[in-house]
Amino acid sequence: MGCNLQDVILEGDCASLFTALQQTEPSLAIFGTLVEDIKWTASRFRRVIFNFTNIVSNHASHVLAKEALLRDSVGI
Repeated sequence: MGCNLQDVILEGDCASLFTALQQTEPSLAIFGTLVEDIKWTASRFRRVIFNFTNIVSNHASHVLAKEALLRDSVGI
């Protein structure tokens, strides 16, 4: 991957999405294709952890995402 990340933790506040991401069997949810695409991309890393977090705890990521939408390119 571009940033040379090997171990990542992805957190989000969509319980149904993160539950599906943590399952080993293919997702039958309406967004199952998205889940499988995320899992495929995650397989390119050495280790990926999917964590559900409530929206209050996830405030920093919401601020970062909103800021990213305001910029043409974001460097992390």
